[in-house]
Order: sequence, then structure tokens, then C-alpha cells
Amino acid sequence: MATPAMAHPSFYWAEVTVEGTVTLTHNRESYTIPVEVTFDTKLPEQIEPGTYEATFNGKVIVSSNKIIFAGTLTFNEHSLKVEFSVENTFPAIIQGTYEASGSLSVTIEKVTGVEITPKVTVKGPLGKDKPTTKAATGILGASPPPPEHRWAVIIGISDYAGTENDIQYADNDALDMVKALTEVYGYDRTHILLLISDYTVNNATRADIINAINWLRDKEVAGDEVVFFYSGHGARGIANDGDKEVIDEAIVPYECTSDALIWDGELKQMFSSFDTSRIIFIFDSCYAGGMTDLKASGRIICMASTESGVAYESGTLQNGVFTYYFVDEGMYQGKADTTPSDGLVTVEEAFDYARANVPTVVSQKPTISDSFDYDLLL
Repeated sequence: MATPAMAHPSFYWAEVTVEGTVTLTHNRESYTIPVEVTFDTKLPEQIEPGTYEATFNGKVIVSSNKIIFAGTLTFNEHSLKVEFSVENTFPAIIQGTYEASGSLSVTIEKVTGVEITPKVTVKGPLGKDKPTTKAATGILGASPPPPEHRWAVIIGISDYAGTENDIQYADNDALDMVKALTEVYGYDRTHILLLISDYTVNNATRADIINAINWLRDKEVAGDEVVFFYSGHGARGIANDGDKEVIDEAIVPYECTSDALIWDGELKQMFSSFDTSRIIFIFDSCYAGGMTDLKASGRIICMASTESGVAYESGTLQNGVFTYYFVDEGMYQGKADTTPSDGLVTVEEAFDYARANVPTVVSQKPTISDSFDYDLLL
């Protein structure tokens, strides 16, 4: 499928380095604070990469070991609101909040029209069940087709191009999803295309993922069941991807560049020509809640986070936190079998279980778009 052209972004992200000094006054005494810090921030307009002389005006909050700057950098007819911090040791006598100003050198680098956000890795205790609003109705919808009419593409990207973008457990997420599909739900392994980024064949580049979706479309027919699972980085930004959203969301293939992103509108176009309506999407990534572009009758979209939220993975769980509760415990171990308790775990039951447990471990809110009649059993 042809790649939609990228639109001119209406905002940008950049790496900003600030160096110089800021002066604050306390009890008629002036204190000069050295500043040397690099941070990522959103730009209100495109700014050419380079180094500029700037002035800072704003407030500083001084604590015993850190000073927080919040104000405006003005340079070359640009005004950039910033908030950053510098670690240092400060005497108790000057701790507090002050007006401050100073002359600084500002270096703008790595300007891009998208924000690519990796999962956050945490360690922590396992969550426990707690009540939540139910997605499951307790009534089974249309029965699943036989194994010869079930298909899946499962993607897990831990090893991204280079080393600075790698995460740890997205490939585990993908392998566990395959295990659940084959051992719990009776999927034929030859009907599952597994894309993991360190594979020599079936890697997880942009082209690999698009080819895998085309493979699904070539295989499925009306009445079949299709699962599309993705675990990895998420991204958001401006894209001419065929929808009317101001901010779009994307999955991040192996290349981990803005040109390689697969946007929600692109996914919508790719799946629009499928004959079957029984499609289950599962996204364990930052900004996953924005994938509702894929909504259509008969489909379920299970999303690890809100449209603006981040997703976490856990060293304790050895998985993405959402995948652990949705797939590992919910489906494979059968712990989500509650509505009713009948030896079967529907997609809605697994989602309810994940939605109840994920927030007990991390600050993350799974979301769902369910356009399937009643509950879907894979």
C-alpha cells in the first residue's frame, strides 16, 4: 500500500541545550546560578537547528539540591516557554521561589514533527484484583470460526535500530500472545505471522509490518477471525494520514524514525478492505488510546493506555504491564474467567482483568472500543 505523504507539522519537538547564568536576588543579595542542561521540549513553531543567544525571564524554585526554572527563553524573534531543572547544593538561606533573569546560550537540535515515546520500565509489586466497570456482559456473542479460519499478526519490538531506543519486554509480550492463541484458543501456528525486531526473517520494519497486514488481507475471508497485536513504542504528531484528527497516533517500526511510523489513519486504510468484520486489535504502547480510528462494526480495540498516556513495562513481571494482566494472567492462566466463571476467557473479560490490575502497579489506564455484539471468545 502506498505511503501517505506527511503533512507540514503544526508543532515540533526538539532537543534543547541551555548554557549560561541566571541571576536571582534575595535580601538585596544577588546570586548567580550556573546553568548547563539538555532537555526535550515541544516547539510552538519550526526553529532552524543552531545556537542562539537568548534571555531568560521567569521564576526559579530553589531547594536544597535542585533549582527549577520556569519561564520564557527569548531569542531570534522566538519565544519559547520552558521548564527545566539543574541539580546543585544550595544553602538553606536562599531556598524559596524568586523572580529571575539571565543571558543564556540556546542550542536547538533534532527538530522533528513527531514525538516517539518508549515504554517506561519499572520494578514493583504485583497488583491485586479490584472492582472496575465491566466491559464484559456475560453473554457470548457469535461463536469463533474453526481454526482454519483464524489469522493473526503479532508484533513485538524490543530491539530498535541503534541502542538508545531499545526496551526490554515487548518481544516477550508478542511470544506470550502467540502462546495464548495456540495453547488456549486453538489457533494454528501456521496461521500466525510473528514479527520480532531481532529476527533475520519477519523483522518488524515498516515494510515488514505492511507486508504482514497484506498477508492477513490475502488470507482472510468474510466470517474469519483476525487478531492484530502490537507491543513497542508509540508516537504522536501531525500526519496527512487520511483522517481529520489534529493530533495523530502511530506505532513505531524497527527503524524508529518519523519517516517509518505507521499512523492510525494508515492502519485504518489498510484494514478497510478486509472482508471480515471480526477483527481484534491489541496495542500495548504509549498513546494507544488514540487507535480508535480503527473502530468499525464487529471490531474490538484493546488499548494499554489513554490517547495521551504512556505505557509501562515491568522488570518484575518481565512484560508490558498491560500484556501481563491481559494475556499472561487474564487469558493464559485463566484468572479473568469471572463473567461468568465458565472455563472460558473472552476478550472483554481479559480486558476487565487488565483494567482492574494495571493501575495497582503503575499509573496507566487501559481503554477499550468494543463494537462486537455481546462478548467475543477467540
